[in-house]
Amino acid sequence: MTSCYSDPEDRETFEAYEEVLNRFNAKILPVCLQCSEEEMRRRITNPDSKERQKISNELDLEQFINDTLCTPFPRPNCLKLSTEGVSPRDTAEEIF
Repeated sequence: MTSCYSDPEDRETFEAYEEVLNRFNAKILPVCLQCSEEEMRRRITNPDSKERQKISNELDLEQFINDTLCTPFPRPNCLKLSTEGVSPRDTAEEIF
């Protein structure tokens, strides 16, 4: 699944996911994808942003940046990757 983890708002939800997975001997393998604000501004102009229900205008991006504290999921196994200047395929290969 994909999600933007915002601490502390999302902590309880993710801990609940983790609890369910633990009952099945499964675990969360978190990946935190990051890029600069400049790159985010560039990406909102991509034609598919609106189609994919992503942020697609400056006002919404500003609100997101100001209202959300996106952080890596607080677990030692969280893989942190910069997606700046990297293709989605290369990012996916690095994850897997």
